[in-house]
Amino acid sequence: PGEFYEAQNSNRLLNADEFAAAIKESPKGDSINKHLMFKRDREATQFIGTDKPMHSVIVCISASGKFFDPMIVYNGPEGTNNQLTHIGSFDRINSSNGWMDPDIFNIWLKHLNTNLDCIQVKRPVLLLLNSYASHVSIASYELAKQSGILLFYLPPHSSHALQPLDVGLFGSLKIR
Repeated sequence: PGEFYEAQNSNRLLNADEFAAAIKESPKGDSINKHLMFKRDREATQFIGTDKPMHSVIVCISASGKFFDPMIVYNGPEGTNNQLTHIGSFDRINSSNGWMDPDIFNIWLKHLNTNLDCIQVKRPVLLLLNSYASHVSIASYELAKQSGILLFYLPPHSSHALQPLDVGLFGSLKIR
């Protein structure tokens, strides 16, 4: 594992995290802009209180600063589950409740593997994750092993202090 801490291998050290968000559509001229509203934002608290569905957003970044396209798990119509669509700078998938589950996590893991292949990242890579139930399954482990992705689960209830994305990027977005 020490090899992942060497500067030339920083693209092989990854951190993925997810957060809950609502999507607020606001008219701007003839188009509609969509904004992610974080759970702890002051404006989002009022907006989310209006029975708007919550969605999961999973992001991944390498220690070298490579930011992979986020995947939004929409609270979508039944029958459209598990169909990954690339839209602009993010990926979209529907689930019946808008939350990550083991099947959707595996779809994301396959997509991450494809992205890593496209930019020719040497394997194995180390992926830091929280130990949320949707990330922990035999199927995920086997898929990751076949893809050269080492899954490293942070201890439960510690990601707010240990997970780089939670401490750095998300932490600053969640401050009231």
